Amino acid sequence: MVRSRWCLLLVAAWCLACPMEEKSTVASPQEGGIASAAAATPEGYDIEITNGQSVYVPVYSHVYYHVAKSRFLIATTLSIRNTDPKHSITLRAVDYFDSDGAVLQSYLEQPMVLGPLASTEFFVESTDTRGGAGANFIVNWDAEEEVYEPVIEAVMVGTGGTQGLAFTSQGQVYED
Repeated sequence: MVRSRWCLLLVAAWCLACPMEEKSTVASPQEGGIASAAAATPEGYDIEITNGQSVYVPVYSHVYYHVAKSRFLIATTLSIRNTDPKHSITLRAVDYFDSDGAVLQSYLEQPMVLGPLASTEFFVESTDTRGGAGANFIVNWDAEEEVYEPVIEAVMVGTGGTQGLAFTSQGQVYED
């Protein structure tokens, strides 16, 4: 008991004696930050500063298991999150494609504005197998001024009997 207290004290003293890393700050585009450049965040992620993008998001309506003819059905939630704390973004198109590249559904009839730090989602039911194992979304968005790029990702979940499957897929920018 006494030995563990001494060890705890030594570890605490060592931690306090170690120099702290300086945290970097990133100027927002509104504060004179560099346009269309990556801004390092404390977590080490890069966030682009831009005023619009086209984003490809791979998703799956099912995956194969055991033998190629056994399909595990998956529901997909496409999540779009505006990460800019001061400015809105406008979603121009959210389209769902099948494995052959054919448009299955256009989710927006008119542009949709996402306010600062707002988010929205689009859902594909697990019973909708039209997309296939190579389904995808294309999301087109823009903003009136330069903003931090949104986080666009898909969360896929499937359950059957006593089995469950969940995973995510990150959007990939293919055009600024």
